[in-house]
Amino acid sequence: MIGYYGIDGGLGLTRFSASSEAAINQGFESVENDVRAISVHANGFLGLRYHFSPQFSLSAETSLRARYRNEHIEQIFGDFPAEEISTNSFSLATRPLHALRFAFHF
Repeated sequence: MIGYYGIDGGLGLTRFSASSEAAINQGFESVENDVRAISVHANGFLGLRYHFSPQFSLSAETSLRARYRNEHIEQIFGDFPAEEISTNSFSLATRPLHALRFAFHF
């Protein structure tokens, strides 16, 4: 049986824009949305691997994930001034069984 551990990291960038028409009173007004977000995460993992033959193994991993996200939303409704919302979030998540693998080794 072999134990192992490590850390994975990642960076995410999101940009989304949409325009639509909304029925207000007796007419239509344009609605525009613009969303920008950035997220950073780190995933620490711990695993065990068992070789039941030289070519085959079975492994299982558990993990803990930390994530930070910053999001900025801008909404323009008709002739009104733009409304802007910014949020920041941080989360921790555990995954008791993050991965279960059956592998063939060359």
